[in-house]
Amino acid sequence: MASLDELAATAADVRATFGGCDLLFANVGVQQFGAIDRLTPDDWQWMLSVNVMGTVNTVDAFLPLLRARRGDRRIVVTSSSSYFVPSVRLGAYVTTKFAVVGFAEVLRLELADEGIGVTVLFPAGMLTRHLESSKAARPAELGESVMLPDDIDAMLASRPGGGDTQPVSPEIAIRNLVQDLRDGRDYVITHGDYRHDAEVRQREIFAAFDRAAD
Repeated sequence: MASLDELAATAADVRATFGGCDLLFANVGVQQFGAIDRLTPDDWQWMLSVNVMGTVNTVDAFLPLLRARRGDRRIVVTSSSSYFVPSVRLGAYVTTKFAVVGFAEVLRLELADEGIGVTVLFPAGMLTRHLESSKAARPAELGESVMLPDDIDAMLASRPGGGDTQPVSPEIAIRNLVQDLRDGRDYVITHGDYRHDAEVRQREIFAAFDRAAD
């Protein structure tokens, strides 16, 4: 993860070159497999510091540049389809992706009067080297990132409705992204058939409201 000083230096370079920033992608994330009782406090701290604080720090570093511009400006915060279909063996990762949604929702409210929009992006499986890059980014002092042979199978099997999604190339995943951002959409889902799982959760939440009103 880039340090605060590195992010500030990058923001300064962008300001010097372009005069400001109209569109910011806070696309920060590493993955760590492991059942919750296998994850160490250091595992949790690493995931939270990269996925959550990395997102927060990126926005903090570049927000002054967006404020210096006029017209359409937008921040895109990357969450995950795991927000809708949580899976076993990804407890720390899913926790961080829930957290960045909360951050983005409040950020949208706080920036609304300034005309700066905030979009939450929910990507699903893609044909990238995310697992390899996450492993490479893990600090050496935390030890090797261990993934058990059945971690991925257990993760896929745990999704309530299957959360059916086939990995696709990044180009296919973002095929509608530019238009969605031009249209000022608050939420963008790249791909994957997990609407049923999201609807089941929402029905349970609404039922809880109904019970509370009785």
